[in-house]
Amino acid sequence: MANVLKYREEGDQPGDSPRSPFADVRPVSIAEIEPESALDEILTPRECEVAFGVYEGLSNKEIARSLEISPWTVSSHLRQVFAKLGITRRIELCRLWHQNAAKSQFD
Repeated sequence: MANVLKYREEGDQPGDSPRSPFADVRPVSIAEIEPESALDEILTPRECEVAFGVYEGLSNKEIARSLEISPWTVSSHLRQVFAKLGITRRIELCRLWHQNAAKSQFD
């Protein structure tokens, strides 16, 4: 019950659904990512560090250890990354990161 109350906003009724912490995040369609734009224009620096760890094949625990943050924080950053990029799987993130790296290599 405490979690449900945590995301309620003033004026919500008791029967209302809890507000998602990601409600204000608008996903970016992969088609919307222009060839000129880099992922670092969409993601925060910390999200880029976490995404790069995924690209290197690290687990959440390994990423957490290397960045000196908790695995829960890594999971939170990944949820934000997935929401911003409109993806659902780590392999999709790897593909986007690879495409971005290849593109920037020729700039």
